[in-house]
Amino acid sequence: MGAVVAFAFCGLFVTAFHAPKPHAIAVGIVGAAVPARDGFALRHYGSERAARADLDAGDLRGVLTHGRLLVASAGGMLEAQAVRGAFPRASVVDVAPLPARDSLGLSPVFTALGATVAGVAFGGLLTLLGAAASLGWVLLSGRNR
Repeated sequence: MGAVVAFAFCGLFVTAFHAPKPHAIAVGIVGAAVPARDGFALRHYGSERAARADLDAGDLRGVLTHGRLLVASAGGMLEAQAVRGAFPRASVVDVAPLPARDSLGLSPVFTALGATVAGVAFGGLLTLLGAAASLGWVLLSGRNR
């Protein structure tokens, strides 16, 4: 049974993360008109200050202004990379970089993975211990509540 769950888990991950593409990533545009790009939602702003405020608030993933591309890697490294790829000619300024000790932003991923593995292991251990417990012990422990 455990092998079936493991294979199903792997199959779901491969299906979900196969050939990723951007989907409606919000990018602010200040100044000249920019042609539409697949996977990006372009929002036009009258000033860099207003666009930067939305970038700082997390409403945008990048701001293209006068040949510069402002990104905030700390707000999402993958989205910042996608925005960089969509505007390769712009000089990039990372206004909120990730810390040097986690330059790829993987700490949250591994924290969640560790908690998930520990939770599954603990659940399996409880299942084994519960199956091995005598009926009298299970009934006695339930009566004390």
